[in-house]
Amino acid sequence: MFNKLQPNRAGAFTWRDDDPESSIGDGLSRPKAGVRSRIYKLNIEFENAGPMKVELRAETKTLAVKYAKARWPQSKVTICE
Repeated sequence: MFNKLQPNRAGAFTWRDDDPESSIGDGLSRPKAGVRSRIYKLNIEFENAGPMKVELRAETKTLAVKYAKARWPQSKVTICE
């Protein structure tokens, strides 16, 4: 399986903008502007790469997982407790 993560100029891994399976934008991979949200810590696991921990802004835990799955559709997403 093709690894969807690509290093950016800063050396960090991020999602691919040209991935047809990912959905990126307001309300899809992040909260809409002006919406009350908080930061959730998530564990993102990939089939062909090591896991990573990210912090995403979201309104609820459910939406945090939804936003992560929109960015990395081939991953397993869990909330860090």
